[in-house]
Amino acid sequence: MKKAGPVFRNLGQLLRRAAETNGRRPFTEIRRGFRRDVFSFEGDYRLALRLAAHLRRAGLRKGDIVVLFSPNMPELVAAFHACWLAGLVAVPIDVRMSAEKIRGVLEMTRPKRILASKTAAAVFPAGAVPVDILEDLAETAPAAPAGFEAEVADVGRDDPAEIVLTSGTTGNPRGVILTHGNFLADTNSLRRTFPANRRMRILSLLPLSHAFEQMIELLMAFTAGPRVFYPDRYDLSSLMRAFRAYRVTGLIVVPRLLSVILQGIRRKAGERGRDKAFERALRLAGILPRPLRRLLFRDVHRAFGGRLDWFIVGGAPLDASVRRSWELLGVRVYEGYGATELTMTVSLNMSRKPRPGSVGRILPGIEARIDDNGEILVRGPTVSPGYFDDPAATAAAFRDGWFHTGDVGRFDNDGYLSIIGRTAFRIIRQDGTRVYPESVEKVLRTMPGVAEACVVGRRTADGEVVHAVLAGIPSERIADVVGGANRLLDEEEWIEEGSAWPDEDLPRNQTLKVDRGKVRDWIEGRGSGTEAVEKPSGRETDLLGILSEFCRRSRADISDDTRLGYDLGLDSLGRLEFLALLESRFGADLSGFSLTQGTTVRDLRGILRGGTASRETRLARWPHRRPAEAVRAFFLEALILPFHRLFVPLEIVSADRLDSLTGPCLFFFNHLGPYDVAACLRILPGRLRRRLVVLADRQGWTAAGGLYGFVLKLFFGCLPIADRGEAIRAGLDRSGALAAEGHSLVIAPEGAFSKDGALGEFKPGAGLLAAGLKLPVIPIHIDPGYQEVFPAIPFGSPFKYLPKTRRRVRVTVGPAFRMPEDLAPKEASDRMREEMIRLAASSSQDRVSRS
Repeated sequence: MKKAGPVFRNLGQLLRRAAETNGRRPFTEIRRGFRRDVFSFEGDYRLALRLAAHLRRAGLRKGDIVVLFSPNMPELVAAFHACWLAGLVAVPIDVRMSAEKIRGVLEMTRPKRILASKTAAAVFPAGAVPVDILEDLAETAPAAPAGFEAEVADVGRDDPAEIVLTSGTTGNPRGVILTHGNFLADTNSLRRTFPANRRMRILSLLPLSHAFEQMIELLMAFTAGPRVFYPDRYDLSSLMRAFRAYRVTGLIVVPRLLSVILQGIRRKAGERGRDKAFERALRLAGILPRPLRRLLFRDVHRAFGGRLDWFIVGGAPLDASVRRSWELLGVRVYEGYGATELTMTVSLNMSRKPRPGSVGRILPGIEARIDDNGEILVRGPTVSPGYFDDPAATAAAFRDGWFHTGDVGRFDNDGYLSIIGRTAFRIIRQDGTRVYPESVEKVLRTMPGVAEACVVGRRTADGEVVHAVLAGIPSERIADVVGGANRLLDEEEWIEEGSAWPDEDLPRNQTLKVDRGKVRDWIEGRGSGTEAVEKPSGRETDLLGILSEFCRRSRADISDDTRLGYDLGLDSLGRLEFLALLESRFGADLSGFSLTQGTTVRDLRGILRGGTASRETRLARWPHRRPAEAVRAFFLEALILPFHRLFVPLEIVSADRLDSLTGPCLFFFNHLGPYDVAACLRILPGRLRRRLVVLADRQGWTAAGGLYGFVLKLFFGCLPIADRGEAIRAGLDRSGALAAEGHSLVIAPEGAFSKDGALGEFKPGAGLLAAGLKLPVIPIHIDPGYQEVFPAIPFGSPFKYLPKTRRRVRVTVGPAFRMPEDLAPKEASDRMREEMIRLAASSSQDRVSRS
């Protein structure tokens, strides 16, 4: 067990120490379009200081309340930290909360300010409470004044840091007050128990409006140094891509998600005809050490990025068979128990000494006991001082220094805690027998075919009847399933009634727990209002019109057999832009689909109906790793660039514009012939040239065979922006990741060589890239005389690209500019072309004046 850390007076001191310790190491990362925004530990702290100073300048003082309303993202993390630094009280609201409940929260807490994301701010009525947009503040808020940290240092351990919303008995949000001391104590307990380290890469799934996620991401990760990633989408296929892209080592989940992912693994094995082999391998894994288990299931681990190591599970009971299956796959499962009133975490069932069926031992510094009624009572420095503006509820739950959790449990002789059920959920039969539905549901979930189960008490005049609602089971099988479960249950737990839920899954609340209230209401109403009515999606109605407008073709020229590339002329970037347009118009997630040159309109209709996604592109990483970059730097400096310099001496105009660039940047140039990118490489400072990625359509280099593509990757750092038959967004996704890692990018927006030196049309996809990456954009104009040395011949053998003469060529560097993020791709590419035209004109005028 680790020793206790230093004693801090408030969270601001802890954050400052952690920022100093971890420095510029990456902390949080999010993908927005094709761009990845990375915030370092130091960067998060500096942003938090700027936000805190902004709130103080707005008139807020210690103890004032600030509402936070945003999906998970780095700016939200900094907003939490800002409130704590300034001694303000944060009230995070889940973005999925209904408008009615949000109004109730505002009336209850009476905030002085709201910090919201761009996508969520419209929920709040204008003028009621001032609303600041987090993304805008992150860019425009000025630096904190000198001495600001000392000014806010008067915050103490007993001062409130947050009001966390949790459901009360009526379902209306209740505010749990958590102090700086509560968070500090729980952080200290977790750091002494959970083996967090800098090698961890955490994928964030649960909303940061919940204390469980906050403790791991905002405090434990910030102090221990793991890296946290925020996915751009939360459907299962997108999450699997995130696992691979970020090489995730662990995440915090609710049990339901573990079950869903495990079912997906088994389903995939069944589709490949390997279901029996998979189950045999699971049985074999039981006698193997963990490293050999991971080797045995290497295909599964490869699908998760190869580094998945652990889950922290909480929020609901975890089925023992699900936990065991993941352990057999070689993934550690840390099951925890806690409550918002306890700053979330009370115990962890650690993988090194797990106790099946329990939630582990109580964390150091916390006391827990079982009262005469079986209820779990907890006291210690992590216990909340009470509920906000609710003295009656506080007096009922916090008595004599102990918090009454409402959970029924027991300790074994070794101090492991097991949860039996909730006092609020227990069913009192007609004979007075008390039944805890959680234990009955565990048995039901083991029955064949049961996808999910919920046991509630159906109210009668004489008491309650134990009623099971099952998902995944037809009505005619209910009696058999219930009968089979009753044979495994004690007599006092027997199920008396059962129903088949009409949908694939039971209703769930914001934390993915089964919503027992809705299930009970459905039982009482016997399914009223539950009929599913299939409605037409309307996704196909305007497809021809959208395609006609996008391609500037008549609708009469487009049929179901029309191909996007071969017939309509859409290149890889154009197809990507059109896919993004379909996502925007139809509100569909099409990120797993591929549009190739041969994709037809009929194929598009199938995609919009929810057809099968194409195979995911996996681009080679080696060309942009340090060893390949070292090889490239040697050959560029020793061979390729000197050879190019021998035949193309350069006259560089406005080279001083490159001096202030620290990278990453997006360079673009006019495309004149083979190896014209070498002219761009030669004018760049070494610090940029060494980490430069050339974006190119792979269609060209595959014409010369695999060896030519290998040469372009190794010696020029080329990245394909398209692969035939695979997802065309993969190259642009990778370009965003490389930019986040500090690489600069260079692209020829015309796509093909200019035959006569005149500037061609710029592809809209280049504008999509320029606007989406949010990098400084720098034009580079190469004099058309370059074509005398390297004529613009078609792609073919690389020997055709040998120089034909020697000529001095002028290269002009344009001023850097930033593309507005919300600019349409065509408008952005037109802006790039206008900048190139102006640069060419100024270069020509300069040449005339010199002559």
